[in-house]
Amino acid sequence: MNFTLVSLIFFFMLALIASAVFYYLSLQNLASIRREVDKLHAQATVARSSTMLRNERARCQQQLAGMEAALLASKQSALDIQEIAQVDATALEIKNCNQALKNAGDWMGLPFDLEWVDVLEKLPHLNVLYRASLLNPSPPPAVTLDSQAASAPQNTPTGASQ
Repeated sequence: MNFTLVSLIFFFMLALIASAVFYYLSLQNLASIRREVDKLHAQATVARSSTMLRNERARCQQQLAGMEAALLASKQSALDIQEIAQVDATALEIKNCNQALKNAGDWMGLPFDLEWVDVLEKLPHLNVLYRASLLNPSPPPAVTLDSQAASAPQNTPTGASQ
């Protein structure tokens, strides 16, 4: 009976030690798996943010292409102040997206990633009008013949009665 009790205690102690070792190794494996998942999550976040930046830049380029089409359809010869402000805001967004891609190390360069100048060169009519508006920041107001006649001063000779 003494031998049976000692052998049962020995097997219980052996089972307890084996389960403790198994538990410790399981925790180590889970920690390793967690580190790998965190690393993959960080890479996915960077890739997602790069994709989001490229999508944002593409949205801005589509806005400019829409503006180019509207300018061609209306045959405008100058940009108004709102259009200039919109082009400036879009240019700033494109430059910020490009800088963020460069900082993240995801900049691929031509032909995949275009700088602001390259984007503007692909829109020739908008490019010409925008550069002209930069050279002449205050475009003259549109004047018609009727408004010219109404606003023209009436020159009367001196000494003539009215």
